[in-house]
Amino acid sequence: MCIIFHKEKGVQLDKETLEDMAFLNPDGFGITWLDTGTTNWTREDHVAVKWGLSKRPFVLHMRYATVGKKNLANCHPFEAGQHGKLYMNGTIKGFANEDKTDTEQLAMVIANIDDPTELLESFEARFCLVDEDCNVTRYGDWIEHKGYWTSKEVDTWFGHGGSGIQTHSPERHLVAVYGTLKSGFRNDYHLDGATFVDWGFTQERHRLVISGLPFLIEGTDDFERGENVEVEIYSVLSETLARLDRLEGHPHFYKRKKIPIRSHGSKTTGRILMYCWVYFVDESYDSQTGQYHIEFHDDQGVHMIDMDQDIAPFHPDDEANAHDDGDDFINATSYGSH
Repeated sequence: MCIIFHKEKGVQLDKETLEDMAFLNPDGFGITWLDTGTTNWTREDHVAVKWGLSKRPFVLHMRYATVGKKNLANCHPFEAGQHGKLYMNGTIKGFANEDKTDTEQLAMVIANIDDPTELLESFEARFCLVDEDCNVTRYGDWIEHKGYWTSKEVDTWFGHGGSGIQTHSPERHLVAVYGTLKSGFRNDYHLDGATFVDWGFTQERHRLVISGLPFLIEGTDDFERGENVEVEIYSVLSETLARLDRLEGHPHFYKRKKIPIRSHGSKTTGRILMYCWVYFVDESYDSQTGQYHIEFHDDQGVHMIDMDQDIAPFHPDDEANAHDDGDDFINATSYGSH
């Protein structure tokens, strides 16, 4: 799953190593020459090997595609605003789509962050940023060699009987929260240790039922009521996700489901699509009583909670009029839920 080489001037890499790495990571190659700042891309492995044999200083990425199309446009690096060019070795769940890689999406996010260190170090992937002065900053567990660094241990992959580098960082997940789990509200301590990624709103419209604790119900109802609900997006460890599951009673009360979230972004990057875990409830609506019947399950069976309907009507112009400061988002923070 990809490899990055960061090499100093005058160091000679082994040809067989480069050929083996290009064979195992054949889906595209990108290099930034640290003596000139020039970046080149290719889909040809023999070109990448030739680059790697140069004694010039460089950062070289060899791609093994796990997300995003296999084409030149998805070859690393990607522009990350003031931070320069971003290279990544690894996969970040929820950041990619059919066309774009998770690295490009992440580069668009960190372009709007003054210091991306905390966010980058929260993932199990390895990263490399090359700024406009060709200064290189590496993040994650890199392997140091004599005069160069690799994002993985190359000796474990070829001719030595190994099965690939093992990751030592816990798995992380993207979670989108609304209500009192948001920063500054009474349940935000459940997200201690989580890394804030961005603000955003649900890509599809959902019903936020406001009656005491807000309940998020998937989709619109028969009257087409529903909102693009505002959320905060966090990267969390598996243990934090399990803690949230206990808080929400997943899967017996709230049910956790992965859905598309459109990040706040900026006027420069636009909004970025991520796939995040969100907590929903099951429901049925009684049009005669005007109540939602919220269903939950436990060891004693199936139970129903009757809640008065309190859904703000959807206005078709809301999404079109939304702008980058987020003022037109549907804000659930005052309602006392997630």
